[in-house]
Amino acid sequence: MKKLNFIVLFVALLALTSSCSSTQEVLSPAQAGISKTDLLNTLNNVGDMGFSDDVTTKLGDYNTNYVDKVFDITDSQSSTDQKISGLKNLTTGAKTDLTKLLGNDGFGKYSDSMKNLLKPLAKKSSLLKYII
Repeated sequence: MKKLNFIVLFVALLALTSSCSSTQEVLSPAQAGISKTDLLNTLNNVGDMGFSDDVTTKLGDYNTNYVDKVFDITDSQSSTDQKISGLKNLTTGAKTDLTKLLGNDGFGKYSDSMKNLLKPLAKKSSLLKYII
């Protein structure tokens, strides 16, 4: 009888734990304490990549618009799935645009660098992993 009680208790705790973890809220960048300026500064951290001043300026302008769109999506009232879909679509377009701006090699360097630089922000707001 004790074994049966233990098994029932164990299964109940396991079910409770899994239901609590599946209902965790996904924080937007703003809710996680990440400002537009934080994200923009990270995306514009290209000083060591050897881009020309003109390209760096154009990239900064592009990123300003991009960050606004990211926050529009993540701060919306949409479901998490809709936010993820919106961010994936935005990122697909950004990859095309940035390849045109930076060239294939430049985009490769930029993309690799951003994957590393954005990790700390993506740990705070898991939605940001979809912009990498």
